[in-house]
Amino acid sequence: MRHILFFLSVLISQSLFSVAQTYKCTIEATSTGDEHCVFRNVQLSSNTTNVSFELPTSGIPSRVTFKNSSLVHIPADFIQKFGDTLKVLYVEGCMLRSVIITNNLEVLHARNNYISRVVTQHNGNTPLLRDLDLSANRLKDIRNITHFKNLEILNLSSNEEIAAESVIDLNAFAPFKNLKELYLSDVGAFYLEYNKKFNLPTLQTLDLSKNTLLPSDLRVNRLSELEALEVLKLNDNNMAELDYGQLPYLKSLRRVYLNGNNFLCDKLQTMLKFLHERSITTPADTYSSCQPHQQQVDGMCCTKPIVMPPRPTQVPTLPTHIDSTDMDNTDNRVDMDNTDNRVDDQTPGIADNSNDGFPWIAVAIAVPLAIVLAGVGLYVYRKHART
Repeated sequence: MRHILFFLSVLISQSLFSVAQTYKCTIEATSTGDEHCVFRNVQLSSNTTNVSFELPTSGIPSRVTFKNSSLVHIPADFIQKFGDTLKVLYVEGCMLRSVIITNNLEVLHARNNYISRVVTQHNGNTPLLRDLDLSANRLKDIRNITHFKNLEILNLSSNEEIAAESVIDLNAFAPFKNLKELYLSDVGAFYLEYNKKFNLPTLQTLDLSKNTLLPSDLRVNRLSELEALEVLKLNDNNMAELDYGQLPYLKSLRRVYLNGNNFLCDKLQTMLKFLHERSITTPADTYSSCQPHQQQVDGMCCTKPIVMPPRPTQVPTLPTHIDSTDMDNTDNRVDMDNTDNRVDDQTPGIADNSNDGFPWIAVAIAVPLAIVLAGVGLYVYRKHART
């Protein structure tokens, strides 16, 4: 009986796992006003094989969004049913490890996943992809996406391993001749590499924010090769210096973000005045309260200059070595001076002992007085003798 029950349980479990998981989408309007076919709560592990995606009755949608889902990878059944018609795919925060980009896909937003590998489907034609957001993933290089020649927007922010050895190599993006926006924020970069031949003729926005770019390595004059650049984001780079005098050489530059750095306030004021006079605005895209040692200038926190106390006109000097003999002499001199002062205070009418005339005056008074007294004594004696 036990064997029969065990056998039945195995059959039931196998039948449960063999049943295909079918997911349906609902047509919903997004914040942009476009209608998307939205799949919710899709849960697929790496071992899931028997899964099916049902097409809506209205036909194959060109825009698909996954919400509150965990996919690991894009299922083959989804690619087969939606791939040829699919133009826009949003799979943000879906635990993806890899992603497949079909030839007809134009927009892929797959931020906040664990993507380390990008797979492309080739049909002999140039991929149509123009907007690719792979931010907050685990990409190590961009070799698998360099053949997307039609890319206009590329977001690789928060992929810390993209900046190999802490270097952003802008030369790697040279194949994207149609690129208009490039986001490389928070990739752990200290250095920026690009040669004289580097050029992205259509690039309008370059985001290098939230790194730790060294001012000595940030050669702003080289960026003048970006003739169409309008927006440059250098905020939150912990910089204390910037060769801002070179920024006007970027002919199309209209906005530069500088907040979140460590500029001294007087330098920041000078910098902002210089740029504003040349029609370059300096907005602050984020704001946080300044630290106690900082103050705010034009919506940006900057470091207050150190206020030094005024230098004294006479600086007292202290002896470097005092001999014990000198100490004794000094004490004696102090005591003598104090004694003299006490004598002077007690006998203000007597002349100073140092006056040489004092003994001679005493003698001059004492001698006549003695003679007079002697004469008086002699007179008294004689008168007494007669009697």
